Amino acid sequence: MVKHLFLVFVAFFIFIDLGKGQITFGMDSIMLQRFDFEDKQIAEFFDRFNYKEPVKFANNLKSTRARNIIALINLKDTGLSHSPETLNFLNLVSNDSNEVHLGFYDENWYAISHCSFSYLNKNCLIDIILKPEAGLDSSYRWVIFDVKSDIFPAPTKANRNITFINPMDHEVGFSELSKALIKRNSIFQYTSDSYRADYLSAFLIMVKSGILKFNQINFVDFQFLQVKGWEFTVKNFNRSDYNSGWLISSIKKMTETEKHDYIKNHFMNNL
Repeated sequence: MVKHLFLVFVAFFIFIDLGKGQITFGMDSIMLQRFDFEDKQIAEFFDRFNYKEPVKFANNLKSTRARNIIALINLKDTGLSHSPETLNFLNLVSNDSNEVHLGFYDENWYAISHCSFSYLNKNCLIDIILKPEAGLDSSYRWVIFDVKSDIFPAPTKANRNITFINPMDHEVGFSELSKALIKRNSIFQYTSDSYRADYLSAFLIMVKSGILKFNQINFVDFQFLQVKGWEFTVKNFNRSDYNSGWLISSIKKMTETEKHDYIKNHFMNNL
């Protein structure tokens, strides 16, 4: 099956070359074909991945689910398109007996909105992670799940034998607490061992108070973890090419345990 998919890859690359070489009937037709082939929306990505919308290939190339999914891969990245992991992934998802489909209501897929803000009169970048969530009326919506930015540094823990509030400090009005609050930069060192930084709450308060001012969304990409044993990322490639629009930019093997740890450590600030 892997050998077969490799041949499908070869046939698809040939299609790309011939598709460009044999079109001689005007720029409007070329642009129309590129527009039809471009993966313009995430909903369209889902439909093509699930083979609900077969891609219309030129040169009478027969549409198959494997070719449909190959058309959703960033073929400019030869490291990705020639990777054995990519072929193994295709082997899994293009086999109908495995029943691998994507849906908006799936768990474990996320949108990462890469945004520009102003913080203390300086520009800063913040990644806002969103995920679909069901409401009380069973309707779905996007919700802010987490944030990532250099302005939220990982809290450091000092040696407890050096930095701590004396157990008798309450007898002197917590004078050492006053010193800790004045130092500010070392404030995390005085927290409990069980403390976990909640940057999302800090972000929301900073936005509401006006300390953090939104400028613009620079770009968005999506991370999919719902395919068993795999993780892949989808980005938008805006270029004058058949292989454009929302495309798979990375594919990685990942066990369910690794996914759990990844979400916990990467998206939920459990440091």
